Amino acid sequence: MDHRSKEEVAMLVSAKTNGSTPLVMACRNGHCDVAEYLIEKCNADLELPGSVVFDGETIEGAPPLWCAAAAGHLDVVRLLVHHGAQVNSTTRTNSTPLRAACFDGHYEIVKFLVDHNADVEVANRHGHTCLMIACYKGHFRIAKFLINLNADVNRKSMTPLLAASVTGHSHIVEYLVKQPELISQQEKIDAFELLGATYVDKKRDMIGALQLWRRAMEERLTGPKPISKPRHSSPIAAYEYAVEVSTLEGLDELLGDPDEMRMQALLVRERILGPAHPDTSYYIRYRGAVYADAGKFDRCITLWTYALDMQQRMLEPLNSMTQSSLFSFTELFSFMMSEGRRQPGRGEEGLHNNRRVVPSVAFRDVLSVFCKAVAEISAGLAHMEKLPTLSTTATTVGGNSIAAITSGFQRTLVITIHFACILARLLPTLTEEDRPQEVGHELRRALHALVKLDPRAGYGSTLLHLAASRECSVAAAAAASAGGPGGSAGGAGSAAVGLVSGRYPACAFPSPELATLLLEVGADPNARDSEGNTALHVAANCRPTCQPALAKALVDGGAHLDLVDGRGKTFQNLLESRGQMLHTILNPVCYTTLKCLAARAVRQYKIPYRGVVPKSLEPFVSSH
Repeated sequence: MDHRSKEEVAMLVSAKTNGSTPLVMACRNGHCDVAEYLIEKCNADLELPGSVVFDGETIEGAPPLWCAAAAGHLDVVRLLVHHGAQVNSTTRTNSTPLRAACFDGHYEIVKFLVDHNADVEVANRHGHTCLMIACYKGHFRIAKFLINLNADVNRKSMTPLLAASVTGHSHIVEYLVKQPELISQQEKIDAFELLGATYVDKKRDMIGALQLWRRAMEERLTGPKPISKPRHSSPIAAYEYAVEVSTLEGLDELLGDPDEMRMQALLVRERILGPAHPDTSYYIRYRGAVYADAGKFDRCITLWTYALDMQQRMLEPLNSMTQSSLFSFTELFSFMMSEGRRQPGRGEEGLHNNRRVVPSVAFRDVLSVFCKAVAEISAGLAHMEKLPTLSTTATTVGGNSIAAITSGFQRTLVITIHFACILARLLPTLTEEDRPQEVGHELRRALHALVKLDPRAGYGSTLLHLAASRECSVAAAAAASAGGPGGSAGGAGSAAVGLVSGRYPACAFPSPELATLLLEVGADPNARDSEGNTALHVAANCRPTCQPALAKALVDGGAHLDLVDGRGKTFQNLLESRGQMLHTILNPVCYTTLKCLAARAVRQYKIPYRGVVPKSLEPFVSSH
């Protein structure tokens, strides 16, 4: 850099590669000497943010100091602060360098930043403070240090006490509940009850959970003032109508009924954390996955449906946790279709797989989830309508990046089309007892609603393009679930207990059955994607060869044989380029009209037609 002009140096140190400036990269990776050179010799901007990746997650708008603090590079942190970096600068989600250091337990960096006036009370966009995240992650030394600084232990979103309880860090809970001037009687009760629920679901320690629930009950009954346990006004079917135990005797009886204890844990968590908290739905899904692994598929479906309803009610459209729930359903139904067999009703005897009884998939279960997926697509489209109204420089909406919202919509759409594919495969197998005419009508009505929305996937692909594409299966595999407790990696879907995804594809694509159904409910057979392809052009490119059943379904539904794609190629041209002849798939004479032949001749012999033929015919001629 020494031989370059001042202007060139300024341009180079402010340029971004993969979203990061040179200084951001040096600070993220702990290259103190490089950072020092960039600051002192090149006058690099100490506050110019960039994009960095931690644990597979991209952090947008991260200042250099945040990167160094998050990565644990104390020497770089000292360098930046001594050169005047702002200690309370934030990322796009309002995370400070101090919070970043608290997240991964970098105690010395925490002390240094606090000594240099870092604000311990700045919360990120979720309302989580430094003390909350230290308690949640179990960093006792940092949590104690912050408490001694009089950090607010009662800040909302989630208090540090509850954060420690929900993650099972009992040593932090015990420390905090011994601070009567900081913790109220109700908060102490909630902490013991929530920690007990964590012992049930996370630690699988039933005796430890009962001891904690007994301490909470004794505090309710013998504390400074009696505090009765609230009762749910309407017992929840998904929890098998369980009601929270409200006496010491009732707690003793739980020890002989582990399943009832698990329902108690779900009730406790929903009451204390509320339905909007990610851990509430996560553990409902986790419990359902455990039931599925034990062969209790009906319990799994009931719990997962309850969690999905909760997420769609409480979360913004296209939330990653909702996507994760929908994806888990595709895995579960796919597994059941591959391993089970048709039975008169759910819950009856099926095939045995690793000592699990695998029942057949119930059409109505899949249809119910499909309708919820359609509702998510509808809400997502409405949510995305605001994107075009933003300025061209805007990159976020409501704290979420536009790219994340768009990719979330794409994943949700692919998952939804997989549900439709499963239903299309199941429809012909229905028995009279399944009332095929009734459920078939419900399916077509839901599909019609989806088609009317005209959602588009990548490259402007319609639903029919997806049904005709082999790549749809690949895209679904990439839509893997994410989002464990508090947003950590590892979903609570079937994969959490080994129920698979890759070995049991939700449906084989391309799908002639689904294409037929989509055409029946009004899908445009000649709609084009952004590259000028119709679904028939997509079908021609299927590997290893085009499926005759798919091509026939499309042309029988109105797909036009003579239309050209963006490169001027017809369906026949594309087939022949891959060594496949049109007549081996279908008889073209049956699908060719005089109108088509005339348009083809006009184009072939370059006969002027614009302004000669009726204007309504001009697009028809130009598409040949």
